[in-house]
Amino acid sequence: MRLTLSILAVLTPLAAQQTVAPTPGAVGKTRGQDVEGYNVVQSFETGYRFSSVGGDLGSYRSDVNLRNGIRLLGSSLTMALAVHAAESRNRRWLSILLLATMGLGTAFIAIKGLEYRHKYEHGLMPLAALPFKWSDPFPGPAKLFFQLYFLMTGVHALHMLIGIAVLLWLLLKARRGRLVGEFSAPVRMTGLYWHFVDIVWVWLFPLLYLIGAR
Repeated sequence: MRLTLSILAVLTPLAAQQTVAPTPGAVGKTRGQDVEGYNVVQSFETGYRFSSVGGDLGSYRSDVNLRNGIRLLGSSLTMALAVHAAESRNRRWLSILLLATMGLGTAFIAIKGLEYRHKYEHGLMPLAALPFKWSDPFPGPAKLFFQLYFLMTGVHALHMLIGIAVLLWLLLKARRGRLVGEFSAPVRMTGLYWHFVDIVWVWLFPLLYLIGAR
């Protein structure tokens, strides 16, 4: 019974979403006045219209984040190799690969910080008391989109920072000759955590930067 109710709770808003298709032009008055009337999917579709804008405002979109995503996926590779090095008792390569994973993760966070700065400079950071600048006369849906954007990417970045801190701890342990062979469990567990964070980004990247308005 609980499973049935859960499925209905997920499918009902999706079915309602299909009844009104978003238009490619500006958001109309009847849709833009009541922000609370927008579901999450409609809010993201409004944001996708913004992501298709060219020039300075559109420069943050898929090109930079594609390369950044490749860095993050590369860190998954180095993390997997670090697990293999730990299990193979190769202390030297364990340290090198942990350091490489930390470097790629730190580069991802740094570029994400530049992207946040870009949005702040254009008034697209509707957080706390910061002003939100949007050309459409009804900016409510776009504002909701960017609030959801900062929420999801911010939580992802926080988990990455936690992972980098754990990697630093592992690196210090590895340089002391530990975490190899039968003592490699912390490296394996950290690897699972790091892969999970990467998988979340694989989902966020197309959702935020690739899918266009229908």
